[in-house]
Amino acid sequence: MSGRIFQNVVLQLKENTDRTVGVIDGEGIVIACSELAMIGQRWAEHVPAINAAGGAIVTSEGKTFKALNGWGTQFDYAAFAFGDNEISKTVCAMATVALNAAKSYYEEKHDRGSFIKDIISDNIMLGDIYVRAKELRVTADVPRGVFVVRTLKKGESVPTDVIQSLFPDRQNDFVLSIGEGDVVLIRQMPEGSGIKELNKIASSIEEALRAGGEPTVVVGIGTVATDFTAPVIPGYSKDLKGSDNLKYNPTKAKELWAKADAISKYDGKLTFSFNADGGAQPIYEAVVNQVNNTLGIQASINPMPTFQEFRDAISNRTIKGAFRTAWQPDYPSAENYLYQLYDTAAANGHGSNDGDYSNKDVDKLLDQAASATDQETAIKYYHDAEEILLEQLPAFPLYYSNADGVAAKGVKNFQMDWQNQPIYEEMSK
Repeated sequence: MSGRIFQNVVLQLKENTDRTVGVIDGEGIVIACSELAMIGQRWAEHVPAINAAGGAIVTSEGKTFKALNGWGTQFDYAAFAFGDNEISKTVCAMATVALNAAKSYYEEKHDRGSFIKDIISDNIMLGDIYVRAKELRVTADVPRGVFVVRTLKKGESVPTDVIQSLFPDRQNDFVLSIGEGDVVLIRQMPEGSGIKELNKIASSIEEALRAGGEPTVVVGIGTVATDFTAPVIPGYSKDLKGSDNLKYNPTKAKELWAKADAISKYDGKLTFSFNADGGAQPIYEAVVNQVNNTLGIQASINPMPTFQEFRDAISNRTIKGAFRTAWQPDYPSAENYLYQLYDTAAANGHGSNDGDYSNKDVDKLLDQAASATDQETAIKYYHDAEEILLEQLPAFPLYYSNADGVAAKGVKNFQMDWQNQPIYEEMSK
C-alpha cells in the first residue's frame, strides 16, 4: 500500500492534535508520520507487542499502537501516537478510524489482492506489472505456483481462512476468492521447485480441508480449455463461436440432458476410463462427481492398470464409455491437432482419431487450410473447422497442461514456447 495515502491522513490529523502520530508497517518501519524526519525509521522492537495485542490498543516504550484492519497472525500496518496515557490512546484510536477508512478505499483500487487478480484475469498490461509490483512491494522475479481450489457442490464455498492459515506469509503468498466458490492460492516457491513440490502443497491443502469437514473440495493446476488446440499455437482463439459450450453450465446441462432423455431414456452407467499408472485419477474423480451431482445419473471411474492396456483397449475399439485422451504437438500448427485427431482420414485405426469422428465439412475445411498459400487464410479455415467441432463436440477439451519453468532472479520476460522450452530471445536482465 502506498504510504502517500497514509501520509495525507496523518497530516490532516496533525492539525487537530499536538501528539506525534503516524503509521508503521509489519516490519516496524515508519511509513507515515506527522514528524517527517521520522519516516523511514525502523522500530522493530514494538512489533511483537502489537502482534500479541490481537488488534487491541497496546503501549510499548512510551508509544501507543493499534493495528489497522485486515491483519491475521501478523499485522500489516499499525497506527501510533506518542505517549502512553489516556489522551494518547484516544488519539491513536481516532487515527485508526481515519486510517482504516483510507486503507479500505485504497485497497479497492490498488491493494496486492487486486493486483494479483488483475494479472490472473489478464486485466493489466505487461509493462505495468513490474511498476505496480515495485510500488506494492511484491517481488516479481521469483517462481510461484498457482492453485485453484473449487467446491464440487453448488452452494458450498471454500473456507478461505483454512487456506490462509496454511500460508500466513501475506507478503509473498496470496489467497484470493475468485468467483463463486473458487479460491486461488499464489504460493512463492523455492528456486528449483518442480511438480513434486507443487503436488505436496496441493495435498496439504486437501488434507486441511478434509480435516475441516470439506470432502467435496478439489485442487488443480492448469488452464481451462477454450478450444481444440492450445494457447501456444499460432491462430489460437478463445472467442470462437461455440466456445461457451466448454464452460461449466449446470443449468444448461440439465436442460439438454432432459431433452436427450425425452428422445431416448438413459438407464445405463457412464464410465470414464484412464490409465492408473499416471496422475489422472483425481481429475476423473472430480469429473465423475460433477456429472453425478449435476445430472443425477450413475457415473463412475474405470481405472485401467497400465498405459499400454489402456491404449490397446482404445486401439482395438473395445473400450466402453468415455475415456481420457491427451495430445502433445509435433509442430506449432493447428493442423497438428485438428487433422490428426478429427479428420476422417485419421479414423478407423488409420491415425489418432480414436473416436472415429467423421464430418465432410470439417474434412473439406482442413483440406482448404492445408492448401492455403498464407498462414492467415489457413487459420481462418481452421477456425471454421473448430467451430463445427465446438458445436458437435466429438471430444470435450478439459484443460491445457501448464508448463513448468525456472528462471534466475533478475531475468525478465521469461516465457515458454510450444515445446515447453524457454524463449531465450525474449529474455533480458
